[in-house]
Amino acid sequence: MLSNQSLTTPHVQVTLIEAGSFETSVLGKSVVCPPHPAYTKPTLPSVTARRLLTDPAGPKLSWNNMEKGVAKIYQLTTLDDPPLHFPLGKDSVSLIRDQIEALTKDLERYESWSADL
Repeated sequence: MLSNQSLTTPHVQVTLIEAGSFETSVLGKSVVCPPHPAYTKPTLPSVTARRLLTDPAGPKLSWNNMEKGVAKIYQLTTLDDPPLHFPLGKDSVSLIRDQIEALTKDLERYESWSADL
């Protein structure tokens, strides 16, 4: 017979790693494939990304260091209380700050709509 003390609830911790740009060998191989016609409209984000990654005359992306990124992920696994969201890379931090700023503006603009609900 099991006692109540031996019955414990498992504790699962989840962290969403929000990675920035990391140079890998897969990237070069995947970008050279011709896109499906449904994804060739010039205003699509995927087209812009493909152009940034393949145009030699275009802007140079700032790549995060893969080895250091993997080390940070390992370090993250050793934390007793890891965060739910983990930005990995300077570009990721910048994008998340932009998202927070946009969300804050929306919140301030429409917060009063919820006041009397």
